[in-house]
Amino acid sequence: MLEMARGILVQVADLEALSAPEEVRGRLRIGAVAPVGNYVLPGLCATFMRTHPGVRIELRVLPSQAVMEAVRNMELDIGFVGAPVNSSYLEAEPWLRDGLAVCVAPHHPLAGQGARALATLADEKWLLEKTQSSERISFTVEALKYLNSLNIIFEADSVEAIKRAVRDGAGLACLSRLAVEEEIARGELVTLDVPELRFTRIFSLVRRRDSPQPEACRAFHDFAARRSEREVIAKGGGHES
Repeated sequence: MLEMARGILVQVADLEALSAPEEVRGRLRIGAVAPVGNYVLPGLCATFMRTHPGVRIELRVLPSQAVMEAVRNMELDIGFVGAPVNSSYLEAEPWLRDGLAVCVAPHHPLAGQGARALATLADEKWLLEKTQSSERISFTVEALKYLNSLNIIFEADSVEAIKRAVRDGAGLACLSRLAVEEEIARGELVTLDVPELRFTRIFSLVRRRDSPQPEACRAFHDFAARRSEREVIAKGGGHES
């Protein structure tokens, strides 16, 4: 009954939008993991709203599993996740490629030293996101293949807090490349080449399968899907690792 009621609400919203059939209108609820929600979608949403000024967007930054659960329960219209999608209720399509970046301040002793094996960095001071982030999970999975322990001196929920501490010389961080490209371009951070971490992951666009979607959601899905990976990365500041 709950799903039927939510479907009816979607249809009512579309009926209200018919008062101006040439214009996309309504509310759009988007959920995204932090790298996409904080560093890619703001610009994408701004462009979309300039094209469709009748749309109001609610953006929530959540872990992948929370995004998928909210899309399944129709609490969100569309989602962007970094984890595998294994739900028969959801339809997923690859959307954006991202990598991990090991960063230090420009004045750090390791800056500019060339490729370094991950095992040689075990005793360095590391600043990392809390364990629920997909970046921390990816880093931990790879690190455990080569290291028995890691000298973690600082953990935070905020990527911005980690970047600021690294810029001030506190140590090394391993973050989403999307999250640090602006600082790298400005020379505030530099990356270390760590061969064991030269891999990419895919962010997927997810929506509920076989359920009615608001007009604004359909329009945004088409808008985002039309953006080639090269275009989205250029706007968000990322590239392959």
